[in-house]
Amino acid sequence: MKTFKEYLANDRSVFLNPAEFGDLFIINGREMAAVLDQSADSEHPWAGEDGVSVITHTLYLSLEDFGEEPEQNERVVVNGKRFRIERVEANMGMLALGLEANVT
Repeated sequence: MKTFKEYLANDRSVFLNPAEFGDLFIINGREMAAVLDQSADSEHPWAGEDGVSVITHTLYLSLEDFGEEPEQNERVVVNGKRFRIERVEANMGMLALGLEANVT
């Protein structure tokens, strides 16, 4: 009988699988499967400035694929675009990174 952790590991592989929910990204120079959710942050203090948009993303990926858990305010490059890590959540082998970029 499978353990709960084994079931979770299987769920991670389905969630990140490019044939299912995930896509392949180049993250800090390495290709890995991840899920990227994007939204505009209309509540951010800079959101009302002329010509400036604050774009926020949540990047879901495997902690094992990424390596070690990053720190808040570190920089990460996803498909050639630089982001600041606003939030880091690590749980059961998954990372959820809240990313932020200012776009002019």
